[in-house]
Amino acid sequence: MRNVEKEAAIFIPLLKQYCANIATLNIDKEFPTLFIPQTMSRYADASKKIFYFGRDTNRSYQPIDLMESYRNNNLESYIYDNHALLNEDFFLWETEARTFWLLVLNLHLRLKGINQYMDIIWEEYSNVDLISELNDFGHGNTNAIQVKQTLQQNGVWSKIDIAKYLVVKEKSRIFDCLLHTIQAYRPDLVFIFDWSSNYQQFLEGLEYTIEKRNVLNGYFFVINLKNYPTRIIWTIHPRSLPKGSLNKESVAINNLIDIIVSQL
Repeated sequence: MRNVEKEAAIFIPLLKQYCANIATLNIDKEFPTLFIPQTMSRYADASKKIFYFGRDTNRSYQPIDLMESYRNNNLESYIYDNHALLNEDFFLWETEARTFWLLVLNLHLRLKGINQYMDIIWEEYSNVDLISELNDFGHGNTNAIQVKQTLQQNGVWSKIDIAKYLVVKEKSRIFDCLLHTIQAYRPDLVFIFDWSSNYQQFLEGLEYTIEKRNVLNGYFFVINLKNYPTRIIWTIHPRSLPKGSLNKESVAINNLIDIIVSQL
């Protein structure tokens, strides 16, 4: 079992505060579940530690019950279970967030000097060597609770108590902050694929400088932190890439990766 001492020191106080704030709402298991950053099993051993951020989770995200862990004074179990969800080959079955993971996985390979494009369909993919190169990164979201648009797309919005959702979303904002990931995991490089997010809010608590690059219609920031060695690349979400055949999809993703790598 992995050591979660650093993560616990950062996230357990936040989890306790969040749970205390929503304890009286009596939300059921159909309600959007809180997402906190997670890492693959070899993240701590990576020569360069890299995190990838999207907007929110678009898949069925069901870790163990957070409130039960809170009531049992065992929030460490929630952190363990949260990490376990990012297993060694979860991405091979991704459907809802396919384009995001295609970008992340192929960018991660490119950063390791591997130019071979990989798909994430298990029936068509069996390169164990490439999979072994993809178990040392971290993943986060700019929103710990799914946004309204995602819940609408997934058919959940009409099934939940909107008044409770608004409270939960507001109370969860303490997690919508990159500082926690920086302190817990000390990444060398962070990619954020969510131009819709307010960068000033997400970078709250960090001192930084921004370089605005003239690529992707200006939707590209290189952010350097003053008190940490972490470098941040902030750009568009790959959902804006053209849809179509695998070939067109792969070309669009590789073109975006070319631009990103050229700006490092």
